[in-house]
Amino acid sequence: MADIFVAKKKKIELKDELPPIKKEVTPLFETELKQEKKEEKDQRFAHEELFHFRNKEVSLFSSFHLYPSNVFFKEQEEGEEIILLLRKHFMTNFPWIAIAIIITIAPVIFFIFRSYFPVPPLPDKFNVIAFLFYFTVVGAYVYMNFISWFFNISLVTQGRLIDVKFIDIIYHDMAITRLSLVEDISFTQSGFLRSLFNYGDIFVQTAGEKLNFDFLAVPEPDHVLNIIENLMGGQKDVQ
Repeated sequence: MADIFVAKKKKIELKDELPPIKKEVTPLFETELKQEKKEEKDQRFAHEELFHFRNKEVSLFSSFHLYPSNVFFKEQEEGEEIILLLRKHFMTNFPWIAIAIIITIAPVIFFIFRSYFPVPPLPDKFNVIAFLFYFTVVGAYVYMNFISWFFNISLVTQGRLIDVKFIDIIYHDMAITRLSLVEDISFTQSGFLRSLFNYGDIFVQTAGEKLNFDFLAVPEPDHVLNIIENLMGGQKDVQ
């Protein structure tokens, strides 16, 4: 007699309708390592647009140069490194350059249109002497303006500020103060051209013999300010 109390065994197979979810978990130490590398890279290249200037020779028309390799000054102390060299922005030379161009081509224009000017004929020797004298004066004008721009410089070392004022060919004035004596530093950048070409004036107030250092019309005044503040805070390697 069949056992009516025993049910037939049925094999039930369960099939997963949804695919398994795979989740990759990044280890904590890898995340921290990547974050540290990112912070280090950001800090290193905070001024990456200036970094390529380091330890390069100063070119003839440089007005902003980090770590110049071929610049020295008479009162430089042993182990003292020049971190920043500053001149007025080259744009400040345009007025006298424009004047030099005009007075250079003026004789050419006069020669072309000389028939319109009631000038009596002059001996050839006089014309040659006048020509040489005129362009000697023009050359002297260009030379004096250029060397006045070229030799009026400001230097920043790891411990001092140096301001060199070129008065004439045989006389110059040098003012030096230590960064430890700096009490306040600020900059102004007003006007369309200054904003367009990014240059301005930096004013440094000190407790030394020379109370104020003015770096006028220098390029990238915000970066210069940041560099000096970092050096005042004890940071030795500025980029």
